[in-house]
Amino acid sequence: MTFLKVPQRISLPASHLLNSIASTVRPSFMTALDKIHKLFHDVSHGALSELPLEVQLLFHALKNDFDLHLTISQTLLHSCI
Repeated sequence: MTFLKVPQRISLPASHLLNSIASTVRPSFMTALDKIHKLFHDVSHGALSELPLEVQLLFHALKNDFDLHLTISQTLLHSCI
């Protein structure tokens, strides 16, 4: 995957904003979005290696947060059935 060359002064605040929204509000629809799945797939396969390390770490933290949230949701769903 080829990323546009986005200046760090934009990519870093954008990744912080996405992480804040996802971890604070936890919009459940985000986990169903194809773009989010593609982003997580790209993160898992090292496609963000051209981005600054802090941005990479934020995306990894976001992915881990979503994975944990998804696991908890599935566990709760199965315990109610």
